Amino acid sequence: MSVPKTPTRRSTRSQNLHLVSSPTKADAAADYSWAYPKPLFTRPLDAKWDLLEDDRLEYEQLDDDDIEQLKTRFYDKLKAVKTKKYGKARTSKRSAGEDYTTYSIGDTVLVSSSNRLPSIAVIVDMWETDLEREDVERMRVRVHWFDRPSELPSIRAKRYHHDNEIYYTVSETSILYPSSIISHCTVEKGKAHAEPSTTKSRWVIKSIEDVEQQFQCLLAVDSRRGIYYHFDWSLHREHALRTRISLEDDDWATGRAWNVTAMDEFHDEVQEKAEGKKRQTRTSTSPRKRVKLESNAESGAEDIHARPTSPRKTSAARQQSSPAKQDRRLIAKPKPVPKPKRPSRVTKKSMSEPAPDSAEDDPSSEEEYQDEGSSDEEEGDEEDLVDDATQPASSDDDIYDHDEPKTPSRKRKRATTATPRKRRGRLVAQPTPHSKAALSRRNRSIPSSPSKKRTLPVKSQTTYAAPDNIFYHLPDDPWLRAMHAVHVGSRPDALPCRESEFDLVYNSISQLLDEGSGGCIYISGVPGTGKTATVHAVIRELKRLAGNNEINPFTYCEINGLRIPEPSAAYTLLWEVVSGHDVAKDGHLKMSAKESLKSLTRHFSGGGGRGRGSGSHACVVLMDELDQVMTAKQDVVYNFFNWPTISGSKLVVIAVANTMNLPERMTGRVRSRLGMHTINFEPYKTQQLEQIVKARLDGANASLPSEKAKELLTVDAIKFIAMKISSISGDARRALDICRRTLELMRPRGIAARTNDVKNVIKEMQNSPTAAYLRECSLHERIMLASLIKCMKREGVEEIKLGDLQYQHLIYVDALTSGGDPTRKPSVNELRVILESLVASRAMIVEDGTVAMRKAESERKVILNLDQSEVENALFEINENWKSRLGES
Repeated sequence: MSVPKTPTRRSTRSQNLHLVSSPTKADAAADYSWAYPKPLFTRPLDAKWDLLEDDRLEYEQLDDDDIEQLKTRFYDKLKAVKTKKYGKARTSKRSAGEDYTTYSIGDTVLVSSSNRLPSIAVIVDMWETDLEREDVERMRVRVHWFDRPSELPSIRAKRYHHDNEIYYTVSETSILYPSSIISHCTVEKGKAHAEPSTTKSRWVIKSIEDVEQQFQCLLAVDSRRGIYYHFDWSLHREHALRTRISLEDDDWATGRAWNVTAMDEFHDEVQEKAEGKKRQTRTSTSPRKRVKLESNAESGAEDIHARPTSPRKTSAARQQSSPAKQDRRLIAKPKPVPKPKRPSRVTKKSMSEPAPDSAEDDPSSEEEYQDEGSSDEEEGDEEDLVDDATQPASSDDDIYDHDEPKTPSRKRKRATTATPRKRRGRLVAQPTPHSKAALSRRNRSIPSSPSKKRTLPVKSQTTYAAPDNIFYHLPDDPWLRAMHAVHVGSRPDALPCRESEFDLVYNSISQLLDEGSGGCIYISGVPGTGKTATVHAVIRELKRLAGNNEINPFTYCEINGLRIPEPSAAYTLLWEVVSGHDVAKDGHLKMSAKESLKSLTRHFSGGGGRGRGSGSHACVVLMDELDQVMTAKQDVVYNFFNWPTISGSKLVVIAVANTMNLPERMTGRVRSRLGMHTINFEPYKTQQLEQIVKARLDGANASLPSEKAKELLTVDAIKFIAMKISSISGDARRALDICRRTLELMRPRGIAARTNDVKNVIKEMQNSPTAAYLRECSLHERIMLASLIKCMKREGVEEIKLGDLQYQHLIYVDALTSGGDPTRKPSVNELRVILESLVASRAMIVEDGTVAMRKAESERKVILNLDQSEVENALFEINENWKSRLGES
């Protein structure tokens, strides 16, 4: 007898593994301290910029006197000293200078992330505060993020990219613990020419160097809007470091100097400020001469120009002045020289060869930066922003001879009414050609009146539109194509009779995507009313628009409550999409629901000091069959509805359920997160069902040659099907099933189906095993089944307590009995006998086992072992009056 061998483990030494590090490993790997103990700058603590969300909770509990004493100290370099382990728990620091890593402002680093690959960022600030928290690092680091192509929204306009190419985000920053930093990395401007790859992947481009820690940055990106900008990383880094030399007090820890000023946003700022200035000029009651007289009266024969008491800075010093206090995404100009002409545009070519025509953007075209702000006046908060972009600059003599009394000019008089501010240059990033076209298309869809809503281009939803390739693989058989068209699994691109609901869902989602905000949308309706199909049609249209760069890109995730083993599994499905995990290539993540929940909470809350990447794009989640995700604690539903309320989450949740009163059955905290944005789908009427069936049959005939198209269902047969289904449930899926079964039976005969043929099909479908069983049940057995379904809808869960079921049964005895039915209410023992009969036939299942036997009888759980929709339809067909009575009770 052979002895089984111990299976060997395959070595991974030669495999190309990606660099991944967890925050806990980073904490144990190094000890962090400041390279120079003396801080560069100290100011009072600013809770908005200096603290994490968890820090603010501790901060809010302090007294006012304690808050006033808190300080923030800023540094420019930190040192990570590695530790050496001895045994299992003993660690020892290595001698100073032996093995340590130094991180400075402006260094590009790899940051630990919950994703498969670490994130890439540049360090823009370092500080520590006097706010102490137990077992929490006091040191803080603000980083400005880069985006990998894989971290961008999955539904967007595609473009070629290099294997090691990354994009500089416009204004995405985060506060991290130093322990989240893994190591240094190299980011260069990049000079490679984009060429299509010969591999099967369409968008992968050959790069100059295939090194994991070396990257090239050719463009800046606004990932929320999917807009790319020409960008010079080396020049931008030099400008930001130079601007840091003379920061104002309020600019420390903000990282504003590292933000990119986009040309489209700059034009919007200039236009808004100019319009505001015009309105202020029209409504002003004091003419400019009055400003001159008041100025003369105050200053007398002295210098008429109101100047600060501090010495005037020279031109070289003024160019290093700080950014404005408002967050306007500015880039500092290195050496502005006053000129008497309008500011010129600085143009720099980065590459000589153009990219392929099929690429989304042209990374080899020239990079343009526009210099603004050369005015002789000191830049104000709002007014001087317009002056810098529209007024010519003054000469050098006007800057240095201000001490001599002169006749005031109009321009000088305006300076008396503005608050003096330090001036600095501005470099404005130009969008790429394809991004310019996208901005133009989006601007055309924005109405001039603020009261009007933005309208987006959308396909017509008034007619049935089947996918073009739905009939390509079928022969020219009208019966076969008609059966394929009326199949419930055939989803057309456009849905008839749901135009108004389509517009409501479409406008709600597109508005949230356009605003970049999160929100919840609740869609209710009985089964078979087109809820999921309408949402799918909306998502297809939004995907088409995002692919054409007509709306903001987004990531899409669909969670069906009937397809997951337990409600908590929804966390892992959402995290796979949010983290950019490729399920088709790598399979599902092997993570527990608890780990996924922790990662999602950290991601939507801003990282919590551990890093999550920029995460600046929207994510749309469809939670279908929400009834199946409901639990006793309702914690899963609460988390999904709570994340969209977090500022900056950009999560849009579309919840679909079969019951209208599901929000009323939720707890108060869940209902408050859901909001009041609900859309109800009414059951289909007779005319609507007729239109749906005719539209599908006409679509099948349209795909055939004209000589082979024929009528397969008469008008009277279609009308009879519609009347029968609308009187029972209004379920379009059941009407399509009847049509398909009728076509199957009539195909061998080769004639059109008439009303009698449809009646026979309906009678045959009513003889299903479930319907046959229910017809043989007693009245009280059917009432108990109806009571169980009622409790399931009310509670939102499948498991119902036996006491609640018995109570509902007694209520339904009065509501469902009529005519010659007995009206006497059964006793407790009789209810127990009815339940035992249903359990014996496996129509219901009662909780058993040692744990269940210890419970009180009324606390034991009961579940339905039959298909709920089949039971409802069978009960309604047996007694047509039950439909209205069950709905009213």
